[in-house]
Amino acid sequence: MLAEHYDFVIGGDPDRDTIDLAILDTVTGGVRGHLADRADGPGYLRLLAWAREHAPGRRVWALEGTGSFAAGLVMVLAEAGEDIVEITGGKRSRGAKNDRIDAVQAARTALARKTKPRPVNGACVKRCVRFSLPGRQSWSAEPKRSTNSRV
Repeated sequence: MLAEHYDFVIGGDPDRDTIDLAILDTVTGGVRGHLADRADGPGYLRLLAWAREHAPGRRVWALEGTGSFAAGLVMVLAEAGEDIVEITGGKRSRGAKNDRIDAVQAARTALARKTKPRPVNGACVKRCVRFSLPGRQSWSAEPKRSTNSRV
């Protein structure tokens, strides 16, 4: 179980512009803190600094969307030597979207696993992001150019 290997689980719910985090104590399962910050380079560094301050000791990051909205954070965390696991299928089927609740749910999902999850490979994430971001940028810019050229 995850609680045997870590003192804290940091659940994350990334969106395009922000990332919400929740720290859970693995012994009690209680929430120790919440934070939301921008999904950009300075924001990732603030999130990491906050986690180091509020979750000292052995910690693992349980993030949704490590290959998309969380990819930038995953690269920063991997370079800092942090352990990261991907959480999939954690979306609620009812009720309004609440990023704070989803961050707690991501941490609880990781904590409830019977086996130690396989960590996200930081080197793989770097390669995937390096190849996917230029494609994504050109893909999103191309329709605008062709639409604007018709006018």
